[in-house]
Amino acid sequence: MRTFSPSKVFSISLLIGGIFGLAASVTLTIEKIFLLEDPNYKLSCSLNEILACGSIVTTEQASIFGFANSIIGVVAFPVLITIGLVGIAGLVVPKYFLHGLMLGLSVAHIFVLWLIYQSLYVIGALCPWCMVVWAVVVPLNFLILAEYKQGLKHYFSLAILGTIGWFLIVLALIAARFFI
Repeated sequence: MRTFSPSKVFSISLLIGGIFGLAASVTLTIEKIFLLEDPNYKLSCSLNEILACGSIVTTEQASIFGFANSIIGVVAFPVLITIGLVGIAGLVVPKYFLHGLMLGLSVAHIFVLWLIYQSLYVIGALCPWCMVVWAVVVPLNFLILAEYKQGLKHYFSLAILGTIGWFLIVLALIAARFFI
């Protein structure tokens, strides 16, 4: 059986990203529950007309599979944390772990791109907790591509450039949508 030993940088990135993503997902799930219990509840992440979670969590897009999207994060981010801890411990795992992780992060990346479009151009508001998830998923997706090539410096550099480029594009889209 082919095996894989995650690099320390990648493992630490999974751990940290997983913790931030889980915290955002849990918080958003709790806020959604409070809102379901009390329709007048003011979400902690509803700061103004633009940063308005309340405008987002009540839409169809926020529950695209029939339940709150944040529940996906509550389930998925502990997996990233676990794989990060496995890598930090120096354990070797079957290569299919890497394939599954790459598939999961790629699907998550596509889902995040769709959610960004929905937030900017359909709903017209941004959710700070959702943006934390965006800020976790995309860099991890770029890093898994580098890790897949066994952390070659060339691919790691491309992952960093891809992440920076993605953040700049999203910031430009936000600025163009709300401030220009």
